[in-house]
Amino acid sequence: MGNLWSDALEADLHETVVVASDGSVKGRTPGWISSAIASERALGKWPTKIPCPALLIFAQHSWTEPLKGLHLDDATAAEIIKAGAELQAARRSQIEAFRRDSPLGRIVELKNTEHHCFIQRPERVVAEMRKFFADAR
Repeated sequence: MGNLWSDALEADLHETVVVASDGSVKGRTPGWISSAIASERALGKWPTKIPCPALLIFAQHSWTEPLKGLHLDDATAAEIIKAGAELQAARRSQIEAFRRDSPLGRIVELKNTEHHCFIQRPERVVAEMRKFFADAR
């Protein structure tokens, strides 16, 4: 099987879901919040103007890497690759909007890193935070 699971995903799962005594699983974030975030994201509404120093860390991961070793039909693989390309394009657009609209922002892009970068690459995240705070003094 492909490389679909990691310690970062495991830790995130423990933090983001509740498993009831009957075995059912429920997210900790109320559904209305998740729906609002998804709706805003679909409309491309992301606030990008930050008027003060800000550290923005973007985890960049490949959607094709986890497909290696999986036996998917061509249509499914193509759908996943297309969705990944769309997400990467949207993220690139968002990063460029932050560069344009938040001149005091420090943008860090972590290649080959999952969304849970603080778990997957804690040393790098802490180093970037320390650098940011040292530069802000």
